[in-house]
Amino acid sequence: MDVADRRALGSRYELVARLGAGAMGEVWRTWDRVGETYVAAKLLRRDLTRDPEIVTRFIQERSILLELRHPSIVRVHDLVVEGEDLAIVMDLVDGPNLGTHLRSRGTLAAGDAISVTIAVLDALAAAHDQRCLHRDVKPDNVLLASTEDLAGERVKLSDFGIARLAQESTVQATGLLGTPGYMPPELFVHGTFNASSDVYATGVLLYELLAGRTPFSGKGTAHTVGYRHVNVEPPRLPVAPPLWHVVSTMLSKDPTLRLSARATAQALRDLPPEVLAAEALPVQPAPDQWEDAQRTSIRAAPLRVQAAPADLDVGQTNLHAVPAESLAELLAAPGQVEALVPGADPDASSMTQIGAPAPRHAPARLVPGVTSADLGPEGGHRRRWPWVAGVAGVLAVLTVVLLLTGVIGGGDDDGAKKDTPGPGQDAAITATGQGERYATGLEVESAAEYDPVGGVARVTFTYETSRTPLSGELMQVLPASPGETTCPAAEWAGGARVTAINPTVSGLSVRCGWRVDPGTIDQPVEVTADVYVDLEPSSDALQQWLDSAEEATGAALDAVPAGYDYAVQRMQGISISVGSVTRRSSRQPIPYAVLPVWPGGPDPVNPLYRSPSKGAPPTDALRNVAGGGLEAVDVDACRGAIVGGVDLEADFAFRGCTLGVTIGELSAETSFDILPSGS
Repeated sequence: MDVADRRALGSRYELVARLGAGAMGEVWRTWDRVGETYVAAKLLRRDLTRDPEIVTRFIQERSILLELRHPSIVRVHDLVVEGEDLAIVMDLVDGPNLGTHLRSRGTLAAGDAISVTIAVLDALAAAHDQRCLHRDVKPDNVLLASTEDLAGERVKLSDFGIARLAQESTVQATGLLGTPGYMPPELFVHGTFNASSDVYATGVLLYELLAGRTPFSGKGTAHTVGYRHVNVEPPRLPVAPPLWHVVSTMLSKDPTLRLSARATAQALRDLPPEVLAAEALPVQPAPDQWEDAQRTSIRAAPLRVQAAPADLDVGQTNLHAVPAESLAELLAAPGQVEALVPGADPDASSMTQIGAPAPRHAPARLVPGVTSADLGPEGGHRRRWPWVAGVAGVLAVLTVVLLLTGVIGGGDDDGAKKDTPGPGQDAAITATGQGERYATGLEVESAAEYDPVGGVARVTFTYETSRTPLSGELMQVLPASPGETTCPAAEWAGGARVTAINPTVSGLSVRCGWRVDPGTIDQPVEVTADVYVDLEPSSDALQQWLDSAEEATGAALDAVPAGYDYAVQRMQGISISVGSVTRRSSRQPIPYAVLPVWPGGPDPVNPLYRSPSKGAPPTDALRNVAGGGLEAVDVDACRGAIVGGVDLEADFAFRGCTLGVTIGELSAETSFDILPSGS
């Protein structure tokens, strides 16, 4: 770019050369006239700059971004808001991002991968101390000042706060925020994000540096990847056990089992020298089969130790402890130990900022005389870490025991929870919806099967028609779990194209809504959705949720303003409007219009059909409910009215004519007069 071609950015900066582009905007090499140095400016997408809420949020984030100071954080110097320019001015790092470097190398040696990850964790720890989350940790957001020395200040984490700027519109569109390969399971399931979520994304980054791919990548859509984040174990890498111990803990499904960013960085620093000296692995292939995760559900409810399983491994729940082969005797007799597992503040379930009030919980109640078995030699069991932040001494050990025994939630003394399937019982909980038949002939049936362990409801929707082929988009609402406000994630499959309803784009105030386009419905079409909802493990709870989905869908359809959206579900009938007809000396056309009847009444502005059509193409709604045309036009008791296709003409004056129209399953009739000339 010549000097004459440089474009001003505000009064202080000049855009010199475009360095690259990403999902949020473009990055430019920029000249700082005041500082007389080159900086980088990230110009956000123009569609973001036109949203006043995003501009307001941009300005509100200014002080937070300017205060972030750490050697491994790309320093933000200024935020520019001018016209349609919304830009973040930051340090210019003359080097590639980590994603580009990794793609050229395939994988990194263990020492380099660990050094990079430590730098990222140090940056996150500093940001978390200032109550700032990153939300989009991935290799493309890690800049390298040098590709030869991947440590310390040469590794810099960028784009703090940028993902948050578009949070509202992004979440409304997809229910999610971030890059699917790096998103934590709690974001898919509950829509929540906190400091441990950043640690999870960094664990994905470390895994990718070692393996050459993210842990849950493979065939499938973004929803498939999300399903794996929630429900399957990360494939084991052929790395040293101490390193895998740290990686797998960073990738724990339960955010309370992950260490903080600072503690995780220290764990990596404490790895033995021989681990750091390991050579780079070849790029690891995606597995043919995925191992289901045995997830722990932590609730704020009393937990009771019933018995210690034979393979209980206390040592491996601590980073530096010696693994135990087995425990020969019970840690506690049934009912002797009870504690409240620390849970989040009830009002903080939907928080996406750290700094929430500290959780409050009752202290453990112990019975004297509890003994533990001697630790055996090092074993090979899979490791799990306990929730340890802020809990010391006996409470920490007790919580570990409770989590590892898998006895979650209170209940009767025998440890059984009502409606929870036991050995030999059918694990599936089922329910059937009441069904819905619409005036257009569309019939919708729903059935659900719930897996309480995985927290997944597989819902099957069956769309069919009684007679006339139907087409067009349908609406389906999948409501939040009882007591929750965040829309559940869903993975759709079957013979339909499904997209989330974005209120910003569509203008529809629909929460948790989906557009389902099954194509032409001339025979039953089945569409399934795996919905991640937190329900009580009972048929009644599943039935209530399924019924609420039908009710929410009906309410959302009733709230759609006039227009052709979701015509097959919304159209309640048709009506006919006939214009004034005066017969003169020759045959006269009889003008009429067929109006759709929506929940709010007939729509005279957007008729389905107007006669004479004069070759106009059929409307979308007409195609949806009748395949594109009128099926029949009947004129009764009307002398002198002549039917030509679907058009009418008057030959004689006559009062009391009756016109009948049928469109698909819908029909209507009306009376009108053909007036004599001069009347």
